[in-house]
Amino acid sequence: MKQAEKIWKRRWRTVCGIILLQVFLCPLFATNLQLKDGGILIVNANSDLSPLCNHIISELIHSLPVEYKGMAISPENLNLAQVYDEMQMDTVRMNLFTKYENKIPALVIIMGGNTWMLIHEELERRWKDTPVILFTENNYVGPTSVYYQKMAIPRGEQIPLRSIINGHNVVLVYAPYYIKETIDLMYGQIPDMSELVFISDRRWFSAQCRQEVAEAVVKYFPDLRLRFFTEGQKSMEEIVSYLKRTDKNTGVLYAAWEVLDIPSSNTSLLSARTYKLLNQYGMQPVFTLGDMNGKTGLVGGYFSLSKDISKAIADVSIKILNGSKASEILTTKVNAGPVFNYEELLRTGLEPGLCPSNTYFYDKPANFIEQYKYILGAVLLCIVFGMILLLVRIHFLSNIRRIQAKQIYLMSNYNDLFNDMPLVYLRCRLIRGEDDKVNDYLIIDVNPSFEKHFGKKEEALGKRGSVLNSSEVFACLKKYMDVAGRERKTVSFPMHARNGHDYDVLVMNSDTPEVINVFCVDTTELIHTRQSLRTINHKLSMALGIANITPWRWNLVENCIWFDGNRELRNGATSEMKEDSFAMPVSEIVKGIHKDDLKRIKEAFRDLRDGKKQKVNEKLRALTVPYTDYDWLEVWAAVDETDDAGKPLTLIGSALIITDRKKMEEELIAAKEKAEEANRLKSAFIANMSHEIRTPLNAIVGFSSVLDSAKSEKERKEYLHIIEHNNQLLLQLINDIIDLSKIEAGTLEFVNSNVYLDDLMQELERMFRLKAEEKKLVLQFDDLHMECYVNADRNRLMQVMNNLLSNAIKFTSEGSIHFGFSRLNDGMLRFYVADTGCGVPEEYRQKIFGRFVKLNSFVQGIGLGLSICDTIVRYMNGEIGVESNKGKGSVFWFTIPYQEIKGI
Repeated sequence: MKQAEKIWKRRWRTVCGIILLQVFLCPLFATNLQLKDGGILIVNANSDLSPLCNHIISELIHSLPVEYKGMAISPENLNLAQVYDEMQMDTVRMNLFTKYENKIPALVIIMGGNTWMLIHEELERRWKDTPVILFTENNYVGPTSVYYQKMAIPRGEQIPLRSIINGHNVVLVYAPYYIKETIDLMYGQIPDMSELVFISDRRWFSAQCRQEVAEAVVKYFPDLRLRFFTEGQKSMEEIVSYLKRTDKNTGVLYAAWEVLDIPSSNTSLLSARTYKLLNQYGMQPVFTLGDMNGKTGLVGGYFSLSKDISKAIADVSIKILNGSKASEILTTKVNAGPVFNYEELLRTGLEPGLCPSNTYFYDKPANFIEQYKYILGAVLLCIVFGMILLLVRIHFLSNIRRIQAKQIYLMSNYNDLFNDMPLVYLRCRLIRGEDDKVNDYLIIDVNPSFEKHFGKKEEALGKRGSVLNSSEVFACLKKYMDVAGRERKTVSFPMHARNGHDYDVLVMNSDTPEVINVFCVDTTELIHTRQSLRTINHKLSMALGIANITPWRWNLVENCIWFDGNRELRNGATSEMKEDSFAMPVSEIVKGIHKDDLKRIKEAFRDLRDGKKQKVNEKLRALTVPYTDYDWLEVWAAVDETDDAGKPLTLIGSALIITDRKKMEEELIAAKEKAEEANRLKSAFIANMSHEIRTPLNAIVGFSSVLDSAKSEKERKEYLHIIEHNNQLLLQLINDIIDLSKIEAGTLEFVNSNVYLDDLMQELERMFRLKAEEKKLVLQFDDLHMECYVNADRNRLMQVMNNLLSNAIKFTSEGSIHFGFSRLNDGMLRFYVADTGCGVPEEYRQKIFGRFVKLNSFVQGIGLGLSICDTIVRYMNGEIGVESNKGKGSVFWFTIPYQEIKGI
């Protein structure tokens, strides 16, 4: 009876669900029977995919963003089970694409690899580049003939689906059948299962499932007997009759049961009737390869849930609608797992506890917490609310106790403060006369410090001031008490008592009328300390004045610096005088600091303020009185005061003028450097001279000694040529040494005369042409045909040009040498010597004009020529330089002032 009632309730829920589905989805389908441009088309192979299609539509409606909420979603059933040849398929394709001829969808969702194989060519032709989502249970396809003949695809003819969709705007959503896992689940519930009955129809995918089930049984379950019941070969009545005769060790696996001999519109009703027959007459639990969506009569299996498949397809759809290209989206494999109908498990006598821990259950009754969760939530809320009220009350009472304890503690502290404070305290009541003036006062309370300074407490309480105090003290206290009481203000004054101590007295009104509080601070030690500090400060000021040290204090808050008024260290800015000191804004002081020192000083004081340094000691140049020139100062600084966070508030330091000391240091450094340079030059001179003089002398002496023994005139002339050449080298070396000594002594002579530069250049060309021809070099004077007379020292000009041309020939192995002069716009004459020699490396272009610098130590010379040229040109108020590319030659040039000679 209870079982019949459960069945009736389940059927009632099914009917209600169908009615609600029709109410909410039928208007949608009716409205979107024809796709609008940009809609979504779902193409089914057969009608038994309609429940999954409905899941997908519901998920899309729920998941689509707001901008796509109005998009049409239309399902189409091709009923491929009734298609047996290409002619029938052409009719199906024509009907489909004619229906949507003028309304191309924005997205096509194709259910099944067989559907894709039968329509993709026409789809590509008509709707090229339309994105496609292909949902399939198999990762392979076969030739179209197997789909018409409703046959399984032989292993040799299976084509990987990825190779077929490659190059198309298609993305794959894959949810395979898990046959081995489903049979493992069946063994979990029927451990002694000896026979497996597989129920399927005549459609292609059923034939494919039969092939895969057979292969799985042979491979993984060889001891299991397998029996196929196929629609068209067996009737449902025969299946039920067979199942009645079998024992409990027979397992039933259901794939599909669609009768192909009746109209497609009735197949869903017949499938429902199949579930009822199996459920009503068969005692064996019926397992399935796909999601039964809670259908009665099916226990469960290992597969992907329809809601997970719908969610995966909806997610991919949203990506495509948002602009992603379908072919660029990765394949989605839908998760799978064990799924059971809880009520069917119990009906067939199976144990839910044997199901895996990750099992998903349909129709599982709610547990106690889920059933009464709202009541339990309300009870828990009341308990929490009560606990909160209790905690608030406890907190309130604790605060009251805490305040009371704090008050008791404060009263105790105030009492301790009154007794332990180092100040003398008197509480006095005023006694006024007929004129309302204070005539006397009565002491009504004192603290322990009073006893230390003036006497016992018992002797003072209740006594008048005129009795206890001297006449002077009494007169002062009475006067200021009268002022404080009449004007209601606090009055202070100094007092010298009979005990020899000095006090600062503070007279204050109290809350009680005619009662005055008197506080006395012993300042005896403070006064003595102040006197000592004045003496020390006077001595320190005298010492600083003698040492010419100016102390200063920098207020970082006000950004001004206070200087000792007795010191003169100002840069002309306006300042505020205060007793014996004056203040200057930091901005004015900064203006007086030399620009080369400013950045360094700012960084040093910034580090001091930031705590990176404990003190600063810097030397700088600044304007001081009388502001005519910069003086050198040595500045010391340290942090004086800081705030609670440790940030400096004031800096203190001193400034000392060290201009004279700095000059002495500079003179000493210059003298030291000059001595070191002279010593270095002397060493270099001796090192170079000893070698360079010895080389030509050895040649002269050597060849002179063998001259008489020469056998031929040619050999004799060769020896004489060598002797002559070394004579010239020695003469040039001696001339360089003489010029160097004159330069060092400052006696280098210059005799100006009128020089015709064209003659001088042509003479140089004649002098060096023979040397150039010996090295097969082209020597050329660049004659610009401009007559130019200049007043200069002809010999020195000749000496510079001679040196530059000699170097050019010496360091040029092939090519040419050009030299000449030109006038510049700035009133200078420019002379140059350009060669095609080895060039001057960049690192030598500044050093080359120094003394004893040689580019090639294997070439004769002591490295003085260019240094002498540099000195001569500078004496003539000109400049000398070089322009060079290493390996491409050099241009040595120099300039001298052009003083035109007229009237020649």
